[in-house]
Amino acid sequence: MPHFILMGQDSDLQVVLSNEGHDTTYIKDFHEKLIVKTYIVSKANNFSVTDVKNEITTDFKPNDVTNLGFGLNYKSFGVSIAFIPLGNKDNEKYGRTRKLDLQANMYTRRMGFDMRFQYYKGFYIDNASNIDPDLELDTLIPVRADISTLAYGGNIFYVFNNKTFSFKNTFTNNEWQIKSAGTFYAGSSLSGFNLSADSIIGPTEIIDTLKKDDYYESLSAVSIGGFGGYAYTYVMAKKFYMTMAIAPGLATVLLKATDGLGNQVKNNSRLAFKLNARMGIGYNSEKIFAGVSAFWDYSQFSYGENEGRIDFTTGSIRLYFGVRFL
Repeated sequence: MPHFILMGQDSDLQVVLSNEGHDTTYIKDFHEKLIVKTYIVSKANNFSVTDVKNEITTDFKPNDVTNLGFGLNYKSFGVSIAFIPLGNKDNEKYGRTRKLDLQANMYTRRMGFDMRFQYYKGFYIDNASNIDPDLELDTLIPVRADISTLAYGGNIFYVFNNKTFSFKNTFTNNEWQIKSAGTFYAGSSLSGFNLSADSIIGPTEIIDTLKKDDYYESLSAVSIGGFGGYAYTYVMAKKFYMTMAIAPGLATVLLKATDGLGNQVKNNSRLAFKLNARMGIGYNSEKIFAGVSAFWDYSQFSYGENEGRIDFTTGSIRLYFGVRFL
């Protein structure tokens, strides 16, 4: 039954319900034990805008904060709170980012769910030196405090080999996979992405000759699609493991936008590329566990009769250490 992870701006919540059947020669169950852990979590909410005609790609990143958290779970309940900020990049140099970031991942024996609601305002240009190698980046990073993004939606997927493969081993830590196993998994996605600013969303601080009708000031995209791939956990000496899950997919995107001259642009539906990826490396034993886990959801779609492209990545990475008590 379900195991939830809900990661918000300053906290996250876990709820663990009863477990379903599995092959005990592959998976050891710890739902009846008290589990205490500490972790560091960092989230991703990055996008890039590509002017295909002029071969100019601009990478935008928020000046995000890494948080320290603590958690425990026992039987049917668990809670984790990441409320101690560990700092971010220099606000004077990279600008300040305001955000509300709610990400949730849920794993049952057969199913998985990803959900997100993310609002970010304030980005800096991460690849400024590639656009103009003469920039003095030691003292100045191009900042766009006016740019805001809103991303929402989720994925649902089915795990085909749900008897011997465990996503919980890597992402919720209340199971221990003691033998290597893999599985195909497939699912569907529904998501939305809004992008807006006070001026065209491009490297205006670096190139002052950009054509306003080659870039947009606002953009709204809604997509629905499917994905499928393979996940595998390689176990060494029963206690060390490495998990990798990759699932590419396609989606249909409905797009509406306004360019830099104020023209309303509506595009017919078009195909978009998606990639759902998860990974983890860690150590397991009866009492101690530790590792790194990460989740990414990537989308790419074109606009303006294929004259431009948006790449959007969301996700999180977590470094954790925990103890299981009898």
